[in-house]
Parts: sequence; C-alpha cells; structure tokens
Amino acid sequence: MSLSIARTFLSEACYGEQELDANSALMELDKGLRSTKLGEQCEAVVLFPKLFQKYPFPILINSAFLKLADIFRLGNNFLRLCVLKVTQQSEKHLEKILNVDEFVKRVFSVIHSNDPVARAITLRMLGSLASIIPDRKNAHHSIRQSLDSHDNVEVEAAIYAAASFSAQSKDFAAGICNKVSEMIQALDTPVDLKLKLIPMLQHMHHDASLASSSRELLQHLVSSYPSTPMVIVTLHTFTQLAASSLIDIPKQLQLLLQYLKDDPRKAVKRLATNDLKLLAKKAPHLWIRENTQTLCECALSSPYNSLKLGMLAVLSTLSGTIALKQYFHNMTGGSSVPPRLTDLVKLAQECCYHSNLAVAAHGIVVLSNIAISCPEKVSQYNELIKLYGCRRTRSKSQRRRSNSRSRKRSKSPRRRHTDSRDQSKRSPSRSRDRKKDDSGKRRSKTPPKSYSTTRRSRSEERRRRKSRSKSRSPPKKKTPSPRRLVF
Repeated sequence: MSLSIARTFLSEACYGEQELDANSALMELDKGLRSTKLGEQCEAVVLFPKLFQKYPFPILINSAFLKLADIFRLGNNFLRLCVLKVTQQSEKHLEKILNVDEFVKRVFSVIHSNDPVARAITLRMLGSLASIIPDRKNAHHSIRQSLDSHDNVEVEAAIYAAASFSAQSKDFAAGICNKVSEMIQALDTPVDLKLKLIPMLQHMHHDASLASSSRELLQHLVSSYPSTPMVIVTLHTFTQLAASSLIDIPKQLQLLLQYLKDDPRKAVKRLATNDLKLLAKKAPHLWIRENTQTLCECALSSPYNSLKLGMLAVLSTLSGTIALKQYFHNMTGGSSVPPRLTDLVKLAQECCYHSNLAVAAHGIVVLSNIAISCPEKVSQYNELIKLYGCRRTRSKSQRRRSNSRSRKRSKSPRRRHTDSRDQSKRSPSRSRDRKKDDSGKRRSKTPPKSYSTTRRSRSEERRRRKSRSKSRSPPKKKTPSPRRLVF
C-alpha cells in the first residue's frame, strides 16, 4: 500500500507543494526499505532514481543515499546489486551528497566480508563512486589487493574499479601502471584476463612519461600477440591513449594506416577505419598530406563496399577541416598543386555514381567541400573533370546502353525525310506549284490548309502505309538451329 502511494507521489506532483511531496515520497520509500519482505525492499530501492529525477534537491538526495548505504551494508547480495544499479543510474546526482565520508564508510565496511561476491559488488560500488572519492587511499589499497585474488568475479570487479579510479586520479594511475604491466606480461595470466586488463592503459595519460611507458608496452603487445582479438583491443587502446595525450597522434596515424594497408584481416581494417575517424574528429590539423594520400589509395584499391564506406566517412570528415587545404598544398609549401586530377578527386568522382547510396552521398560531400574550401582548385580541375571525369565515372552498363542507342539511331531511317519524299511523289501538283518561274516568283500558291485537314491527310497516309505493308509478302522465318531448340 505504501509503495503505491509513493508511486502516485512520484507520478503526480502539484506545483507549489514539491517539498511536501518529496518528503512524503521519501517517507513512503523508507517504509518500503524497512519492510520484512524482500520484494517490497527491492521495489523501494528501484523507485529511488525516479525520486532523484523528480526532486533533485541536495538535502533529499543526501538522506536518500544514506538510507541506501544502510541497505547496502545490512542487506543481502541481491539488495546490494540493486543499490549498485541505482548508484550507476544516478551518477550525475552523486555530487549532491553532503556527507560523503559517512556514505563511503557504510559502503566500504562490506569490503572485509568473507563472501567474494559481496566484495566484488563493493568494488564495483567504489568504482561508481570514483568521481567523488578519487584520492581515497583505503579504496586504492583494496583495489590493489583484489587484483591478486583467486576469484575471477572479484578480479573483474577490481579491474572495473581500477579503470574508473585511473581515469580520475593521477596518483592511482601512476601507482597501478607497473602492477597492470606485470599482470599483462605474466605467462600465467590467461588471455581473457589480458584482454580485460589492456583497456586500462588508455587512462595512463596524466603524465608524459606515464603515457610513453604505456605506449611502449602496447607496442610490445602488438608485435608479440598477432591474434585478431589482441590486435583489435591493443590498437583501440593505442588510439584512445593517443587521443587523450595528443602528443602521439602522428605516430598512431601511421600505425593505423599501416595496418589498413598491409593487414589482410577485414576486422582489423574495420577497426583501423573507425579509429582513423575518431582521430579525424579529434585532431584534423595533425593529418599531413601523406596520411590522406595513403587513405585515398586504400579506398581506391579496396574491393569491399563496407570498408570503402568507412574510408569515405573519414575523408568526408577531413574534407570539412583544415586537412583538405593541407592535402592540396604542395610539400614545399609555396606553389600550388599542378593541374591534374588527384586521387581524392578521382575517388570522389567514382563514388558519386556508386550503386550504394551511402557511398555516393559521401562522395558528393567530399566534392562539395573541395568546391567550398578550395575554390582556386575548382578552376584548375574544371576542364579536366569535363574531359575525363564523366568517361571514368560511367560504368560499363551505361557505356553499353549509350553505344546501343547510337547504333539504333544510325540504322533507323529518318521519318521526316521519308515523309517529305512520299508527299512529293504523291502530290506532284503541289511540287509544281512551289516551282519558281523566270521572274523568281511562284506561279500559284495553294491556300493554307486548316489543322483538321492536315491531320486527316496524315491519318490517311498512315492507313495507306499499313495496307501496303500488309499486302506485301511476309519474310520467311528462319528455322532455328538445333542448338537453340528448347525441349
């Protein structure tokens, strides 16, 4: 009964009575938390995000989270899991907690439990609270200890908490980096656990030396473990680390383009394309001409439409930035590019007539951005596009259709001339009237016919032609060869 009343309070709130409704709803949820039935307790916990969304007051949020911390400390693992989900959903309201020390104290008391599942839920709870407690030393120590646990559930929870604290705390990232590198390079660490530990290195960007050591470790992992899952995870971590540190983006671009060009695996090429798009959005000014040229060559030589679509998405992103001018600018920096069709223009022209609409759309975007950003190049390329662009972009089927149409036109007789000849033969008096005498004037002019009479004469001529064609003997049909007979 109390939970239904709480639902009505959360769904229907009157203007001017928000404080009264918030206190009443919190009291009703508190009654559900103190219930002896597990179902009512879980239902009350689940209703807290709606309470925070409806009444985002710091006093109410502080008292509500303290009540949830008591449930987390005294309840079973299922209730703790429900409190964890509520905390993750209400992450933006965590800064409104006033008594952070008391809240963390009640939650942290479960870390000393003998149940590994309870410790794992507590570690994930601490990871969700990393934004408000980034420098708590007791939490750092508990995470380091849990990484050495023999229980897989606790180790995975410790990895999640370590990644969350590494993104928020510079001290924790510097202290945990050596521990993570030792676990990754250890021979007794399973491959699945290594795949979960490697993404933690993307948060080691707080210091230049820390970022360089993490990059060296990732470079060693790429060369030592050439399997597809390991390469995909390592390259993506590489890209995230470079995008955060900003000093290694040129090296990362060369590495991704090398894998895109040389690696035959389609999954690796797709990941390299996605990471290149991320770097194109993050730092387009660091793309030099060689990088864009390599990407254009890969797109021209790729037989897969999905990969070509991804590369064109990267090029369309770059075409709206300063990277387009850097591509058309000469390597020496002074003179402009000689007037010839570059690979970027060729690729955009070919893709404009592609059967895939997404590919064609990206090609049109690239050409439009070239015309907008580099208008001085349009005059140079205009004549070349008129001469060579249409011929190159037309497909084989289009060429066959145009050739067949031209042949039919050359073979078919012209109707106008035949009609005039027939009319001159059938009406000699009309031709005589049009002849001129010695003085240069016509002898007699026939009066102009009306539209109805000319139309009747044309219809009569058509009927005569049809009757003549029917009177003629039909051509003999050729007997089909035995090869063409179908039984």
